[in-house]
Amino acid sequence: EEMYIQAMRFWEPSYLHCAIPGHPWPTCSDGSLNGLESCVDGGGGCASKCAIGATCFDDSDCQQGGSTGTVVCRVASSSPGAPRVCSEVTVAERCADGTRNGDELGVDCGGSCGANCGVGEQCTGPQDCASGACSAGRCVPC
Repeated sequence: EEMYIQAMRFWEPSYLHCAIPGHPWPTCSDGSLNGLESCVDGGGGCASKCAIGATCFDDSDCQQGGSTGTVVCRVASSSPGAPRVCSEVTVAERCADGTRNGDELGVDCGGSCGANCGVGEQCTGPQDCASGACSAGRCVPC
């Protein structure tokens, strides 16, 4: 039965039309890891987010904050089968992860990553562009 409940987390939400006999409907406030949740009563389809160290499916499951302000969902260790957990990352790590996240205006550029956006990438001002020039929201050559 536990295997069945675990497998249900990865199915389409249509399974919610049927209750498992003898079990209450899963909710985002029942104190259990069930339904589409990635952590107890958080992530997945819940409005609540998962805290640092909690299991997660993707970055959107994680509560932002902490000392660096950026929390991502990543594999906890190099051990085979290690779970994905919400982990705080430094600005340097975030600005080199190959993904547009945090306050970045492009992939690993702009915002707190600094003036490293290339020509044609989005910018809010010259401080975001490697060329030092921003026009109409795009980095331009000097």
